[in-house]
Amino acid sequence: MHERRKRMVVVAVVLALSATFGSGCGRGLRHFTHVDRMKYSSQIHDIQYYVSEDAVFSRMMESYEEGVAPDHTIRTLQQYRIEEMAIGERTPGILVGERGDTLLVSFEPPVAGRERYFRFIHQKDHYCLEIPFRPGENQLSGYCVPYAGKCYFLGTVAIGERGPQAATSNCPCLLVASDAFEDVDRDVHILEGRELD
Repeated sequence: MHERRKRMVVVAVVLALSATFGSGCGRGLRHFTHVDRMKYSSQIHDIQYYVSEDAVFSRMMESYEEGVAPDHTIRTLQQYRIEEMAIGERTPGILVGERGDTLLVSFEPPVAGRERYFRFIHQKDHYCLEIPFRPGENQLSGYCVPYAGKCYFLGTVAIGERGPQAATSNCPCLLVASDAFEDVDRDVHILEGRELD
């Protein structure tokens, strides 16, 4: 009986460790920080970014809209058409621009030559998805993510007693490989300095 209990403890520890290292920041990924951005400013366009967790984005479609991007889905709830797109944890993305404290990161190829990107804003030393509040858009109000010129809600849309309602999901942040800047550090040359004559 005592031996069996020991094995159960060992199995529990192994499961706990694999869960820790198999999730978001484990297995070689870490948050991209503001310090990284300042220290490696000239290299941040040359590294691979990842999203920290699963996220679903939804919006109510206008009656005149015909279709959606290839990787998006249309659901019909009662008389409403809902466009949904999902980004899975650890989905790779690239930096396509910067605006002040905001990084523009794309997880999809351009459409008709136009980049489609999410805005990740500097918050508490990390860069997390920017979600401004927009009241009453398309019969919905709440926190709305601007994407490709449209307003998406972070989460799914359901039909409640008062009509469509957005159910919010978690807010993703940007990750990079733990060794993303190792080569950059090795290539740094320190000046010898200059003394007065």
